[in-house]
Amino acid sequence: MLTTAARTVCRKQNRAAREFRHQHSRQLSGVKLLEERGKAAENIYFSQEDQRLMKKLLEQNPDLDAKYNGAGSGDSTEEKIKLVFLNHGIPPLNKALIADLVVIADKAK
Repeated sequence: MLTTAARTVCRKQNRAAREFRHQHSRQLSGVKLLEERGKAAENIYFSQEDQRLMKKLLEQNPDLDAKYNGAGSGDSTEEKIKLVFLNHGIPPLNKALIADLVVIADKAK
């Protein structure tokens, strides 16, 4: 009789401990989610702030804008071609293509 009562008490304590651990882990994941949400909001805010400051800087100094520099700001033909690629959002990774375009541009001169 005593062992049955002891087993019942232990089961209830184990169940309570499991439920407590489960609830505690759920609360911790909620805190982690809130921290990530806060970091994301902070990143968005600072990104918008940086964009606003860059726009203000370009309004004060339009000669800094890459759109208005054109392709003539590089020293060599290769650099000019790379700048044209970058201005159109194309990374100049294909060196063979750039070399071929340099040959064509130099022949046209």
